[in-house]
Amino acid sequence: MSDEPQSTAGAELSPPRAVPTPATDPDPVGALETELAAYLGLSPRSVVAAKSGADGYSILFEALALSGGEIVLPAVGADSLARGALDAGLTVVPAEVEADTANLGARGLAQAVSAETALVGGVHAFGHPFAAGELGRAIAARGLPLIEDASAALGAAYRQSPVGTLGAAAVFVLGREHVLSGGLGGEGALLVAGDAALAERMRAIRDARRTGLHEGVAAVALAELRGADEELAARRQLAWELTFDLRGMRALNGMAHSRWVVHGYDCYTIRLRGLLWKRSIGDTVAALNEAGVTARIALGESLHRHAEVQARLGSDERAADDALPVATRLPGELIAVPLHGGMTDASIGAIAAALKQLEQEST
Repeated sequence: MSDEPQSTAGAELSPPRAVPTPATDPDPVGALETELAAYLGLSPRSVVAAKSGADGYSILFEALALSGGEIVLPAVGADSLARGALDAGLTVVPAEVEADTANLGARGLAQAVSAETALVGGVHAFGHPFAAGELGRAIAARGLPLIEDASAALGAAYRQSPVGTLGAAAVFVLGREHVLSGGLGGEGALLVAGDAALAERMRAIRDARRTGLHEGVAAVALAELRGADEELAARRQLAWELTFDLRGMRALNGMAHSRWVVHGYDCYTIRLRGLLWKRSIGDTVAALNEAGVTARIALGESLHRHAEVQARLGSDERAADDALPVATRLPGELIAVPLHGGMTDASIGAIAAALKQLEQEST
């Protein structure tokens, strides 16, 4: 399973993302843990750094000490979280997502939970926080813990509460598009828990396995964290400009926004309106790459179509196509283009122009 199902190469209309000079702290791992905790408004030992994303998910599920049962996840965008849950022996139940954000919502949750549900996992898709108030109330009413995959959303917030602090625990996996990359080939994960006992269990498991974060990766991620506010301000300005430039286009929609959220803008997503857009998503991505726009298909297929998820759910009606119409459709409609602080107004204008030209050829 992969959260980045199709990546395409193409000549970029913007400078490549720059990697900052690594921090020179004598203990970059410890400094990264402490400073991320402070950034999120948590106590110093609330963050635990792990060697890889896979290690991070594994440590989290072991620390939660669940003995089987179901985990409800958004049907799209949660591939890595699902992989960790399956490896931990949980049954993954895909839930319908909101069409405008690809996030899990209360309606999808209500359709997916059962007497066997032990846990709910949410993903802040592409940097847009899920509606933690509405979702949180629905989860609390059922007495279930909530975990966050916050990898794409450092610096984002829902009603002034930072992403990473909205549930019992969170995972920030380092990655090329993320604010925290750890270097463009860096690998690692930062686990967060507001509950001190849970954080210490994660730390003990990490130490026993000897799967701590590499110091070189930590030094880059620490430098990125110290520059995160500036990077996020640049991304938000560029996203606003692209949204403005795309206004009036009939056959595609720019990214969704909400008065209640501060967006993290891990990338910029564009939704093709299927009734008007006559070109396949694969052809659309190929055409954009040929025009110099580095684009990719934003989502892999819905979890309910993954063989291992199907094998555990069997004929469960919650995993039928007609129970998940949005999640079934979105992977064929949503593309992503890069968004980072190294881009310029000219790059955004050129991307918008390429999309407008493509719309004329595709409708």
